[in-house]
Amino acid sequence: KKFIEGMNSMLKALGQDTDTNQLLTTLQENMGDALQTHGKTAMGRLHQAIYQFLEIGMMPWPQSFKDAVAAFERVKFQYSNKDKVMEALLVVQTSLRRHLASAEKELPPTCQYVTRLGAAMQRLNNMIQRKTIDLSLMWELRPKPFENMFAMFGGQAQDNAPPRAKIKYLPSLELKEAIAGGKDLDKKVALYNEVLLGDALMVGSMLGYEVGHDIAQDRRIIQNLLFAGFGYLTTRGGKIIPTLNSLRAVLPLTNASDTKAAKANNAKRRSRSRSPAAKNHSQQKKERTPADPGISHRKLKKRGKDVSRMLRNATREKGSISFRVNTDFKQTMRLLTEHHKDSWVGPKLQAVWEAMFKEREMLVFELWYGGEMIAADIAHRVGRSIYVATRFFQQSHRKLQLGFLL
Repeated sequence: KKFIEGMNSMLKALGQDTDTNQLLTTLQENMGDALQTHGKTAMGRLHQAIYQFLEIGMMPWPQSFKDAVAAFERVKFQYSNKDKVMEALLVVQTSLRRHLASAEKELPPTCQYVTRLGAAMQRLNNMIQRKTIDLSLMWELRPKPFENMFAMFGGQAQDNAPPRAKIKYLPSLELKEAIAGGKDLDKKVALYNEVLLGDALMVGSMLGYEVGHDIAQDRRIIQNLLFAGFGYLTTRGGKIIPTLNSLRAVLPLTNASDTKAAKANNAKRRSRSRSPAAKNHSQQKKERTPADPGISHRKLKKRGKDVSRMLRNATREKGSISFRVNTDFKQTMRLLTEHHKDSWVGPKLQAVWEAMFKEREMLVFELWYGGEMIAADIAHRVGRSIYVATRFFQQSHRKLQLGFLL
């Protein structure tokens, strides 16, 4: 609480109107829920917040924070798929080995970061060999904010050794790059795919870029980020944070017949079907097949059947369940705010979204139950793709598995 209040005062002194009190309120609510009801979601969010505080390495956080995270990770590992966890550790091992070799080549041998990386590499090797896990190891992979500070600002590194490289512990995109987009932004995606630790960047300076002051420019930045391959979030105060996570969920909606390979296969099938026997077989097969709505992607067909079965089995006392697009943007924003008390979609971003919605740069996919909107996906149009920024659903209707239906 003292840290958050101090951070709030510091930001106001710097002329920033970001209010961090919402973070404190959310933490207190999650703490109360976790202690009183042992709510799973509250516990997860609480530990996620502790993780984020621990990432601020300049603060002397109490040992109880680290102990709580370690205990939480041990329980998570106990209920995890061990094979998948070990696969992930092997990926980390490969990446860390390359990163350590680069650090040893570019940084002075007395650099504390290189020493910590070497120790972390040894611990990781032991973990994989013994098939045990201690995710506190991951904290050792992050450069601490004041590590090699003098080197970053062009001064001397530790032990007065001349700096051979600068460490960017807060990676960022230049504002002009985000506004211009194009090949320069594509290069940044290629770079950060390899070296980014933590999945998030800043735009502009360390204080970040705040949306809401120039709507046209904000729209351009968001579109450029998405076209380049970034995702994004914002703080409640409107600071935009590009994200670049290597794990993404994708549902292909493109008809398989649109692909070149499928067209070539179709051409081969047409050439084989010229014989009378093939034509007769094709006609019989066509008669047995029900009407196809044009969806030929195998996994999407299966998903469609699952959705149809769920809708048939659902009790619908209030009327039919319908799917609609772009019917009521303001109601969607209101329901989103009610669903996510600590939503990252604040008033400033909502203003930008409203402008993008009017220009048909956004889509809202809605589920209605009778006359009530019960869920929605808020998405950006990105070429021939749809990027779902966030969603909400009414908890009172969760038995309908609204996320799966959407």
